[in-house]
Amino acid sequence: MQGGGRAGFSLIEFIIVIGLIALVGGLVITGAGSVLRGLGERPVDEILTFAVREARYQAAMQKEPMRLRYDTERARFVVESETGQAVKTFPTGYDPENVDVRFYQILPYRGTSRSGFLNLSPLDAPRFRPDRSATPFEAEIRVYDSTSRHRYDPFSDIELSRDDD
Repeated sequence: MQGGGRAGFSLIEFIIVIGLIALVGGLVITGAGSVLRGLGERPVDEILTFAVREARYQAAMQKEPMRLRYDTERARFVVESETGQAVKTFPTGYDPENVDVRFYQILPYRGTSRSGFLNLSPLDAPRFRPDRSATPFEAEIRVYDSTSRHRYDPFSDIELSRDDD
């Protein structure tokens, strides 16, 4: 019987295989982590809708007016009382430099004709009253280079219209 070479791996081969497995595993985990983070992000307009519902709810429950403001420094929506006490916050998850939200009050049409453009006026924060009514408002949302406008019904949390660029 002749003794051939032993079957199996040498220590060097084993270390190389383990290193390659670790490298590929690290790449997969890093990629999967960013994909999973992306799945958890909600669009800013959806977060705004949740914030509008919460502001309306809090005004009715607390029996005092609430307002909804956008905190540009922290990229989040804040539902607060008229005294400025924060009741609930809704982070957007974006870097403040990449997202901006502006509110506009919808004023009545000018004149007797309803043709033409709505009269919009800049608004710091829409107000929600205990009777579940609100300031008629439109929100302009800019995320990166994309801008959209969202108009809400003053008597419900229903989005009336949406315009995307």
